Amino acid sequence: MGRSIPPLSRAAAAVLLGLSLLAAAAAPARAVGVREIQGRIGKARTDLEKVQDRVREQEKVLREYERKEKGILARLQALDRKLALKEEQRASYAQTLEEVRRDKTQLQAEIADLRSDMARFQGFLASKVNRLYRYGGYSYVKALFSAGSYSELLRRYRYLKILARQDREAVRRYEEVYAELAAKQQELADREDKILALQAAFEEKNREILAERQKRARLLARVRAEKAEQASLLRELEESARDLQKTIDELTRRRESLFGEFEKFKGRLAWPVRGEVVTTFGRHKHKRYNTFLFSRGIEIAAPVGTEVH
Repeated sequence: MGRSIPPLSRAAAAVLLGLSLLAAAAAPARAVGVREIQGRIGKARTDLEKVQDRVREQEKVLREYERKEKGILARLQALDRKLALKEEQRASYAQTLEEVRRDKTQLQAEIADLRSDMARFQGFLASKVNRLYRYGGYSYVKALFSAGSYSELLRRYRYLKILARQDREAVRRYEEVYAELAAKQQELADREDKILALQAAFEEKNREILAERQKRARLLARVRAEKAEQASLLRELEESARDLQKTIDELTRRRESLFGEFEKFKGRLAWPVRGEVVTTFGRHKHKRYNTFLFSRGIEIAAPVGTEVH
């Protein structure tokens, strides 16, 4: 030490040495236990910070999946609305097409009736031509001049004139009606072709929308499956964080229990003897031999015969 100890202090030193040896039996083990627990607490806290960082990152990943899911759902809803509108359009096209086909069927029946009437009228004209042929090209003239009187001739002339005018009107009227019905039939055919073309285009667009919807539905299923996996991973990380926190709390309680009783009386315990502390606890360098020694207690200088508590 730095100075010589009085002879009377050797007894006190021996007593203190005995006390130090008694404390040394438990202190090293206790110190080692505390250092081990403190190291485990430090490692657990480091692991907890890492897990908490991963939890925050995983929460960001999960929020991104939720954003994707919402976007896909919004797109699917828009496609469903389009499909509903297309379905209404298809029903309207089908109804219009049915009406056009009914009109066409009715017009075809009218044309068939007209053709039957035209055929009868043509038969009538053919019979007249036949009679003209049999009686000669001047049968009308013969009919006129075969009259018994001038008044009869005038009467026959007016009658023949009316017949000729009626025949011309009938032919013209039938030709006009036939042309009008033919035009109407062509118009209906054109309308039917147009509706069929629109319906075909509609069906093609409908198939495209359905294909897009199926694609989005598959994507939604995949995103939801991945989201479920990420949510499961997040729950595992949160569980790991809770377990680590429990471990830290338990180690902290164990650490405090090692010196809990001693800490309560820290600063309150009486010294074993009054005197000057000449050696402190811990590692010291020997001045004479230039070596390091480890003191497991303290040395207090006191006169010989001093009572030690």
